[in-house]
Amino acid sequence: MIAGELKGAGSAMIRLSELDVKAVKTIDSVRIGKDGKFSFELNQEGSSFYILTLAPAQKLILIVDSGDNIRIEGDANKIVSTARIEGSPASALLLGFDRFTSRNEAKSDSLAKIFMNSRSDPGFAGIRQHLDSAYAEIINRQRLYMEKFIDQHSASLASLIVLNRKFGPNFIFTEEKDARYFIKVDSCLMAKYPGNKHAVDHHSRVAAMIKKQNQRLTTDNLLMPGKPAPDVRLSNAEGIPVSLSSLKGKVVLVYFWAAMDGQSRKFIRQLIPIYKANRNKGFEIYGIALESNKALWLNAIKLDQPGGIQVLADGGTENPVAALFGVESLPEAILVGRQGKIIERRISLNKLR
Repeated sequence: MIAGELKGAGSAMIRLSELDVKAVKTIDSVRIGKDGKFSFELNQEGSSFYILTLAPAQKLILIVDSGDNIRIEGDANKIVSTARIEGSPASALLLGFDRFTSRNEAKSDSLAKIFMNSRSDPGFAGIRQHLDSAYAEIINRQRLYMEKFIDQHSASLASLIVLNRKFGPNFIFTEEKDARYFIKVDSCLMAKYPGNKHAVDHHSRVAAMIKKQNQRLTTDNLLMPGKPAPDVRLSNAEGIPVSLSSLKGKVVLVYFWAAMDGQSRKFIRQLIPIYKANRNKGFEIYGIALESNKALWLNAIKLDQPGGIQVLADGGTENPVAALFGVESLPEAILVGRQGKIIERRISLNKLR
């Protein structure tokens, strides 16, 4: 059971939803009594996440186990900062994290308001630098708190919420940079909750992450300088297949782009003068568009006039050629020597110049 008493609620509705693995499912809604009291009956097995919602900004995330009797008291208008939770230590633990995060988000919002109100100030450059520094400090404090939380409570389901929490538009933890935290939580949760759907889902995610990292290591090894460049055979705008190996004897810049990617188009425009200055010296470009829309690709070529050899890898980033060259973002370029061996991966335009 989840029950409680919330001051200042009037006769508002309160909704209980389950935060399932793939979706949020509404369980029930009740009207809070004039005395501020409410209650929900739950019939569940195992542990799961639930959300109590009074208004878009007034929510509590609870971790409920079968048989729990949870009581919540607080102010309906300031539920995160005032709530007291009994009967669920994991929920109380998570509430502490939410309070810390809410305070940091409020500080971040204050900085954003100062930024917006200072844009016409003659000293805006200095103000912006100060604001950037202050925001970086907020992010740093938030991350340190989250690291400590996970280190101390890695066997708690609360760590799953913390691990996957956004701050503003961005995640604090990412699989690429923070794999050890994802792995640590997985190891601890699978030992404590081997059949829990949230723990199992996280375990599957970590397994996929490790597989991807191993594939990246293999690809990185194959694409080291001095290694033969992978050969591909893709069709140009006329539908004629052109292989990369057919360009042996030339220095070739293989670059990946997409018609709808602004940075890709900018890269191409900056590459054009470099190509024109060096094409008579044995320099060639082999542009691979990771594009699902052929018409967009053809139109981009017509508009930008990049020159060189332009081919289409139909299917966009899902095309196997993206994985073959370890493409993780666009645009991306790799320089191949006259013997078909890699000179440099992810080469910059400044180096080409």
